[in-house]
Amino acid sequence: MIRALERACDLLEILSHSSEPLGLSQLAAAANLHSATCANLLKTLMARGYVDQVAPRKGYQLGPMAYYLARQGPWRKDLVRVATPFMSGLARLTEESVVLATLHQGRWYQLAEVRGDQPVQANQVSGGLSVYRTATGRVLLAYLPEEAYVVLARHGMPGEAWPEVGTNVDALAEAGRLIREAGGLVEYGTQDGVARVAFPVWEQEQVVAALGVYLPDFRFEGEHEKLVIAGAMEAAKEIEKALDPEREREDWDEFVRGGKK
Repeated sequence: MIRALERACDLLEILSHSSEPLGLSQLAAAANLHSATCANLLKTLMARGYVDQVAPRKGYQLGPMAYYLARQGPWRKDLVRVATPFMSGLARLTEESVVLATLHQGRWYQLAEVRGDQPVQANQVSGGLSVYRTATGRVLLAYLPEEAYVVLARHGMPGEAWPEVGTNVDALAEAGRLIREAGGLVEYGTQDGVARVAFPVWEQEQVVAALGVYLPDFRFEGEHEKLVIAGAMEAAKEIEKALDPEREREDWDEFVRGGKK
């Protein structure tokens, strides 16, 4: 019964990552299930409203109950509510896309995203990525206490997801140390042509999220590069201050206006 529940959850997660309906064979392959087993699970999920079939013999998509569960707002909506104004300001300042992400039980979750205004944008998936593949994930991993490295048990070593680390445990520890030493992560010149900047967001002496900006490599240069890095760093600090009302806050609006000059 527990195994069936895990498989049903796998199917829901696979559907949540797709913008188009998926066929039975696609779902079965993605979930590593026999087609008959997959069909039976989908039948149950459809009966409960969590999955919907577009038409007979057509693809499957999330059903109304899947969205109903999130009717109270996003997970960690307290953090999202505080961070959103600063994310919007950073997106206006840089005209690039801004994300807020966190870890839960070793998995990377994107809490919120504000898209930039540039005509060409880099693509980022909102879920289903390995913690190792994103700058925000790597920053969050770097600040985990050693005893909380459940991510290793769940995901294994990075391998191709983080080529500089691969399967070397010492390299992973060193990468984390360098991120902590720098106070964040700046990446560019990678194979996918996407530049990434990420900084930790602290609350009560622990990192609860990471703020990131991602953009095409060709725009990450000169004054714009400096603006993206400085803006992301400042926005992360402002979110921290907003999470702690006792801390003195800077004039964030003034910072954004100054950066746009």
